Amino acid sequence: MRRRKDPYAAVHAVPPADAASRDAIHKSDSNAPPPTQCNAALSAGDLVVMALLALWTLLGYTMTLYPSVAGGDSGELVAESCHLGVSHPPGYPLFNMAVHIFTRFLPFGETPAWKANFFSAVCDTVAVMFIYLSLLLWMAPTGWTGRRAAAFTAAALFAFSPLIWTYAVGAEVFAFNNAFAALLLYLLLRYTRYQDISSALWGAFTRRTLWWRELAQFTGAFVSGLMPYIYMPITAIWNPQPGSWGDVTTLSGLIHHIRRADYGTFRLYASNEANEAIQIWRWHELCNQSQAFYIRNYAQALLDPLPQNAVLFVNFDLQWTSLRYLQRCELRRQDVTILNLSMMTYNWFATKHTNYPNLQFPGSRLVPFGSVGDGFSMARLLDVNIGHLAPRKRARIFLGGKLSYSDQDFNKKYTLVPFGLLDEFKSLSVPSQPLKPWYSSQQKVRAIIRERLPVLPPEELYNDETWEWTIARDHGMKELNWATYLLERTIAEDPENLSLLSEAAKPMEVSYQFEPPQFWNPAANLKNLGLAYAQMVKSNQEFSVSKDPFLNDVVGKGVTDSTRFKDRASARMLEVWDAWLRVPGAKQDPGYEAIEGVVRKFVPTSVEAQPGDNPRKQSQRRRKKKSAKTKKRGKK
Repeated sequence: MRRRKDPYAAVHAVPPADAASRDAIHKSDSNAPPPTQCNAALSAGDLVVMALLALWTLLGYTMTLYPSVAGGDSGELVAESCHLGVSHPPGYPLFNMAVHIFTRFLPFGETPAWKANFFSAVCDTVAVMFIYLSLLLWMAPTGWTGRRAAAFTAAALFAFSPLIWTYAVGAEVFAFNNAFAALLLYLLLRYTRYQDISSALWGAFTRRTLWWRELAQFTGAFVSGLMPYIYMPITAIWNPQPGSWGDVTTLSGLIHHIRRADYGTFRLYASNEANEAIQIWRWHELCNQSQAFYIRNYAQALLDPLPQNAVLFVNFDLQWTSLRYLQRCELRRQDVTILNLSMMTYNWFATKHTNYPNLQFPGSRLVPFGSVGDGFSMARLLDVNIGHLAPRKRARIFLGGKLSYSDQDFNKKYTLVPFGLLDEFKSLSVPSQPLKPWYSSQQKVRAIIRERLPVLPPEELYNDETWEWTIARDHGMKELNWATYLLERTIAEDPENLSLLSEAAKPMEVSYQFEPPQFWNPAANLKNLGLAYAQMVKSNQEFSVSKDPFLNDVVGKGVTDSTRFKDRASARMLEVWDAWLRVPGAKQDPGYEAIEGVVRKFVPTSVEAQPGDNPRKQSQRRRKKKSAKTKKRGKK
């Protein structure tokens, strides 16, 4: 925004044409307020308008506030605030202390997450108030009503712009920063208004060096700004917490943390996207998170099915931050030990070993297999905890996300078995649990997940740039992973079992018919889906006619008699495999020729697919039907 020129300077810049004009100007000047103090004092009307603006802003934020933990770093920041730990670099000590005090003494609010979210709403409301005051100082002192209206409108548009609004409804450091930035802007503008010509002349023609007292004051002000960082080594020494970031107990470690050395250099950049037209109601639809329990529900679906005293390695940011909040703030499932695989790769992780007494660490930190030094590979870590070097009482260890490094030794000794939305590490030297008991135990796990996460974030409300979208993606991918594992084991151990085969096919059908392409791999999933139906056709068992074993009537839709389930399975097998044959990369599959031979016996050669053709177009159209059922937001 360009600042308007001083109206008095404009008047004096043009000499009056005659004496009468000069007299008129001098008369008007004598009645005008001094230019150096214009707008410095606030009237009662200014304060009333500011109070109304603040009330309206805070009400709008509160009505759209996240009811529980938000995405991104929110869960970790709130967790470290709850137990006064150390957040990720650069640490945010002032934020942690402020949120700790705010959430502890706020007399209303059900959970620490809601209180921390409300803290962000208050911070951005304060920022809006100072923006309003700054605009009053900025504008010319003509037309008090118009000036207030302009300042109110501009501040309100700032308050409900999409970026500000987004970070005002969830616990993040941005709203806290906005409050300080707006305060600084107001103080700078107010300072410029109190300058006068006598002070300028006094400074210009007075030769004087800086007094020691003033230098001490400036130094003290600078040091006081750094004082909150003393909190980090104090809390790390006297209140060490498992999961807190970094080693800040030494001066070098503290400096390392403050300058964000674990993340590399600072990155400050601007977006090339232009601002869209002002549509507050549209922003309301996008920013309203008042019913968004998705992230908390997702964390519960991860945590609650785990057995007692389990160990969970996490390598997915949303899982880490949301689980950390549940454990450290709501004190949920504290028997479970949760570690961040990424944090285990840093040199300072050696100082954290004592925080995990139920685990053995065969080195200082996690490193790739074959690395030289005192680190340990994932296989070596598992050896001493669940493998041949482990004690008799072995913990069950699970994984969220993916392993940090590709480990050849791991692949020789261990495997990952689906466990709800997670995977469990299993030693290949130990016989696996029989298929039916494993399936029965997994049904209990899946029932807990459905109870904790009853509704997924709808795609029409959350695009692929949101954390909520990643919940749906992770859920879909884990469902496919579970279905693939079930299919493999059923074919290997009980190939006649139509119930398990149809159960394995359902998640694949859901993905094929309804889910975005980012959730699945057509080269693998279409082949496996066709394989499931082929195995049903080959089975000597017959389906019960009392219940349709398939996901919906899309399966075998061309079969006249819908109760002829094997005919429907056969038709769907040919349809799915025909689509798979047209997937780029399918020809490199070893089974391509055999599947092509089966399909071409019954399905004529289709027209060669054009670039950009998608064999799922019909399925994607069917998604619209299902999306209408998911418009309702998730419930607690």
